Amino acid sequence: LTTSLTRITVTTSLSTMANNMDRDVAALVEWIGATTGVAFTQPLAEELKDGTQLCALVNAVSPGAIKKVQASKLAFKQMDNIANFIRAVKAMGLPAKDCFDTIDLYEQRAMAKVVASLHAFGSLVNAKPGYEGPKLQTTVKFASKNVRQFSAAQQAAQRAASAGTGVTGGSAGIMERSEVKRPGITAGNAAVGAGTSDHTLTGVNSGSAKIMERSANTRQGITFGNSMAGAGTAGLTAQTAGSAG
Repeated sequence: LTTSLTRITVTTSLSTMANNMDRDVAALVEWIGATTGVAFTQPLAEELKDGTQLCALVNAVSPGAIKKVQASKLAFKQMDNIANFIRAVKAMGLPAKDCFDTIDLYEQRAMAKVVASLHAFGSLVNAKPGYEGPKLQTTVKFASKNVRQFSAAQQAAQRAASAGTGVTGGSAGIMERSEVKRPGITAGNAAVGAGTSDHTLTGVNSGSAKIMERSANTRQGITFGNSMAGAGTAGLTAQTAGSAG
């Protein structure tokens, strides 16, 4: 049952695509023929293969866009016509991603791409200011540029409105920063009372200075150690007398 449903879905999708392709081709045949004044006598791919209809289409929309149209049976001249059409529509504003390649049409390698590209071009023409020629019936919508102009007064008002608001000001108006009086390299030491010239001890840098007291050193010469131990003096102590006592 699942396989059958899948086959039905695929068949329906292919049928819908084919119907859409036929509709799009018919719309192009009608539009190009009405715009150039030359009715189609062959299927779309054959009619457009030599590029003369395409060049005539561009020149009808934008007179003089293609200066020279090759009326020849030679393949390279016909391909030149197609290439000139592609360059012209790009110059008129059709994005490169919406353009087909010459061989897509000439060798009929990707006619679906050709049809989609021509519909994109038709949509561009439909939106062209001042164009009063035939319109392509298409579902493709070409976005036109919408440039907004602001006066100097409007721009100034916008800048004033956006400056210093709750959105742009952050917490500047709520929190105050302490002033850094010494912004030099020793600002950190100064903030904690370290590294000052008067050697003042704070709770941060004093360590155990306020808890433990050191005995005063009155003799700091070379015999300081002996003096502290009672050695090297004229009198005998319990440590220096040995067994004398």
